[in-house]
Amino acid sequence: MNQEQVKSAIRSIVIAFGSFAVGRGWITTEQLSFLGSDTFLMAIGAVVSLAAGAWGVYTHNQTNAVAVVAAMPEVAKVETTNTPAGKTLAADVGTSPQAVVTVAPK
Repeated sequence: MNQEQVKSAIRSIVIAFGSFAVGRGWITTEQLSFLGSDTFLMAIGAVVSLAAGAWGVYTHNQTNAVAVVAAMPEVAKVETTNTPAGKTLAADVGTSPQAVVTVAPK
């Protein structure tokens, strides 16, 4: 989806939820018109962008990268270096039947 499609989808969701909320008496029609404004949609876009960035920083770390590679069916195992950092990484990733992570021998 491109940026315009995302904005259109958000606008449709806001209008649908807003119409429901007006019908239930939770908000007024004036409040609903603000929810459909460009300023509000830009704020939603900023929040979504920040959340996506934070999620990317959280999930794209070394431990997750090793776990993803180790879980590939074409990969027999991932071997870390026999250093304190390598041992910590192997321990953090762990080992399962689908993902084997070991520490190299000295």
